[in-house]
Amino acid sequence: MPSTALQTVTLGGDRDLAAALGEVPAQPGVAQILGPDGRNLVIGRASNLRRWAASHLGSGPPPKKGERPRTDLRPLATAIRHAATRSAFQQRLLYERLMARHVPLRARGDLHP
Repeated sequence: MPSTALQTVTLGGDRDLAAALGEVPAQPGVAQILGPDGRNLVIGRASNLRRWAASHLGSGPPPKKGERPRTDLRPLATAIRHAATRSAFQQRLLYERLMARHVPLRARGDLHP
């Protein structure tokens, strides 16, 4: 399987959020939102990368009644890194490799027995 490089879309400045989100594909894949100094804010797997990014940047649909809204990362976010994938296996592999770079194993709640 060929290596999948993450594409970067910059945010902030005079850049319109809708235009930046338009560069993120509406396909399954893995994405990461970066904050100041390129620090990791959130990493996720999604069936629609554009919708996932929009929901974390305050442009998603409103929450259902009684649900807490997602945290709006727009004030902190400086870039979105993303890669579309062709299979569930490729998506999981890319996700695990990305998580390994940014999150120590002891901090991964999804890996505890």
